[in-house]
Amino acid sequence: MTDTGTISQAQKDYAKFIAAQRKECANTFTSERKQFRAGREAIGALGEIVFADHYLLEHPGVTLLGSAEHNALLGDVDIYQIKTTDCTNDVVSLIVPGVEIDRYPNSPFVLVQLLLPDTYNLVGWLYGWQIAELAWQHVEHDDNSGGSYWVKSYKLWTMADLPTA
Repeated sequence: MTDTGTISQAQKDYAKFIAAQRKECANTFTSERKQFRAGREAIGALGEIVFADHYLLEHPGVTLLGSAEHNALLGDVDIYQIKTTDCTNDVVSLIVPGVEIDRYPNSPFVLVQLLLPDTYNLVGWLYGWQIAELAWQHVEHDDNSGGSYWVKSYKLWTMADLPTA
């Protein structure tokens, strides 16, 4: 069972703002990573925003990857690493770069599914240290991401079991 909610226009507008700021930060270094393709950053930001609002947590901001401020963060939203998909399949995958599993082994990684234009599902979560062993697929990339691990949504813990900050 998933937690479902409605996406507001204000959330969409804020996600576009955050995405534009993150894209500007990303342009300070060269990256071929898929999440920097046009539109993907806005999808990720929207997932973070609806998660934060759902749990009444502080909204995500903008930090430069690799900066001291970014490295001090525990998660995208509070202690949580938020991964977002706009895939509408019944079974979706939590997709996590290997480098994030190594950096945040004790953080909950939460999968948010956007059913655009105006609905979201909080699908489930796992701790970082659980992801590699439960992944059905590991894809290598030609970058420093450590590849990506894919875990089917039916292997995730329910949102009712999500640890609190």
